[in-house]
Amino acid sequence: MVLDDMAKKKELSEAFTYHYEVNAINQLVALFWCDGLMKTNYHMFGDIVAFDSTYNPNRYCMIFTPFTGKDNHGRPVTFAAGLVCNKTWAFAWLFKHFVECMGVALKTIVTDQDLEMRSVIEEVIVGTRHRWCMWHIMHKLAIKVPNRHVWIPAYFRDFPLGSMIRTTSISESENSFYKNFLKPRANIAEFYLNFNNAMEFQRNSRTKLDYHDATALPILATTLPFEKHASTMYTDSMFKKIQEEIVEGNDRCCVLGFSSTDMVDTYKLGDNNRNSYFCAKAIGITSSTASSKSILGCFAAFQQARN
Repeated sequence: MVLDDMAKKKELSEAFTYHYEVNAINQLVALFWCDGLMKTNYHMFGDIVAFDSTYNPNRYCMIFTPFTGKDNHGRPVTFAAGLVCNKTWAFAWLFKHFVECMGVALKTIVTDQDLEMRSVIEEVIVGTRHRWCMWHIMHKLAIKVPNRHVWIPAYFRDFPLGSMIRTTSISESENSFYKNFLKPRANIAEFYLNFNNAMEFQRNSRTKLDYHDATALPILATTLPFEKHASTMYTDSMFKKIQEEIVEGNDRCCVLGFSSTDMVDTYKLGDNNRNSYFCAKAIGITSSTASSKSILGCFAAFQQARN
C-alpha cells in the first residue's frame, strides 16, 4: 500500500523521489522518500541538517530516520525521511540517496553519538561537517566534569547554534513534533498515514506564520533605526528573539567613544556597572545612520564582555 501510494505520487510529480530495498524473502528493510516541497525547503534552509536515528515507532522495529532543519520561523522543517531495519549498512544507503535526491551535499549534519554513523559520514558524504547534538554533549559534560556542571548549561544556551543542535534523543521534544503524530507499534501503512498528517500540520503551521508576517506590523521596543531595520529583515518569530538582544544591549551598554581607520572601526563602550570595553570591527558593514553603526559595535562588544 505504501509503495503503491509513492508510485502514484511519482507519476503525478517528477519531483517526488523514493527508493526501497527488500531482503531475500521480500520483506521491506529500507525505505527513503522525499517530495518536491521537501527539496525546496532543503535548498532554502538546509545549511544545518539534523539526522535522528532514535525513533522506533512501528511494530516491525524499523527505525524512523528523518532529516530535519529549522525554517525562517525557527520551526522544524522536514527535508526527507527514511525507514530502516538495520543501522549497520542503512546509514550509508540513506545518505547516498539523500545527496543524490537533493543534488547538493550537506554542509553540516548533526547526529547523536553513534560511532558507526560517524565513520559512514566520513566515507559517504566527504567534506560535510559532522557535529553531535547538544543533549549528548551536555550529558557527557555532566559526567566528565562532575563538580562543575552547574555553569556549563548556561554557557551552551548562549552558544549561537545551541538551539539548532539541541536535537536528538530526549531533547527531541524541544524542536520536533513527530512524537505527537507517530503512534508506537503501528504498522507501516498506519505509520505512513500518520507521517503525512504530520507533514500537513507542519506545512499548514508555516503557512499561517507566513500570513501573519505578511499582514502584521511588529511592535518596536526602542527608537533605534537598527531595531526597525531588523524588523523588516526577519520573520516575527525570529525578530522577537533578536529584539530581546537589542533591548538588553540598549539598556546595558552605551557608546563612550568611536574612532575609525580605512580598515577598522573601534568602539569604546560602557556598561551599567561603569566598566568600559574596547571593540574593533572590520570595515564592511554599511549603515545609513550613525546610531545604527554605533549600536552594531555596541552589541558586538557587549557580547564579548558578557562572555
